Amino acid sequence: MEKTGLRVYMVGGIQGMTYGECVRWRVNVGKVLGTYGIEALSPMRGKAYLQREVSIKDSYEQHKMSTKAAIFARDKWDCLRADFILCNLLKASAVSIGSMFELAWAQDHGKYIIVVMEDAGNPHIHGFVQEAASLVVSSLDEAVRHLLVVANVYDENQAKVLELPRLD
Repeated sequence: MEKTGLRVYMVGGIQGMTYGECVRWRVNVGKVLGTYGIEALSPMRGKAYLQREVSIKDSYEQHKMSTKAAIFARDKWDCLRADFILCNLLKASAVSIGSMFELAWAQDHGKYIIVVMEDAGNPHIHGFVQEAASLVVSSLDEAVRHLLVVANVYDENQAKVLELPRLD
């Protein structure tokens, strides 16, 4: 499919997770969005050097792309240049401070924000998160379906049933 020029920034926890946990859902969602001409921006791009980390830290000053300043600057830039924010907070065991900053930046700049989290038990369940979100859903499949409709690249009333691969 031809590129739409639309971008989605994929927000979600990183610190304390494995590389695979951080990357897997972003790659899967990015592939689906790419088939609809939407560019997916991941904060994990260019960071394959973290593949062996068992628990990713908040920064790695020895790697230029992973210093505190570099992470803050690029993540903010990605957030502000994106048209949509897809924030995956599923299975969170602690609040993701970086994700909360990204939601605030996005909301302040009028971005369309889809938050994905459980209906109960998630540490991110808070009025600020719910009010910042344009939409709160409980699965990545549902989030991608809504995103494609809002982006006007998929019309559920006219197109065949949207079949997504497993996204989490």
